[in-house]
Amino acid sequence: MVLSAAGLVAVTYGIVEAGEKGIGDPSSFLTITAGVVALLALALWQRRAKAPLIDLDLFRSRGFTGGAVLATVASFAFFGLLFALPQFFQAVSGQDAFGTGLRLLPVIGGLLVGARWSAPGSPTS
Repeated sequence: MVLSAAGLVAVTYGIVEAGEKGIGDPSSFLTITAGVVALLALALWQRRAKAPLIDLDLFRSRGFTGGAVLATVASFAFFGLLFALPQFFQAVSGQDAFGTGLRLLPVIGGLLVGARWSAPGSPTS
């Protein structure tokens, strides 16, 4: 868990710093590199562990890898949307916080319906 947290924090912090100082900044580059090294160390550790957090052999399956990548991209897109929409509603459309919340209710309703349909024993499973 320490390697995972350290790697993800370092990569994220390095990317944020690179956005402010530029990718050529040595501290940004070294932070990203240190994070990638920590994540690679985590992967090597998990390959040798008796009870790994995730079996890395699963990634040999194209279906599993594709699904994992697609789920990750969809999550980033969705959370980006949830970050940008309230700002758009308030700054551009001139809505207050309550109006913004009301306009986001269909998104939350879609999440509720999707979560219910994806649960085990649901009509589509």
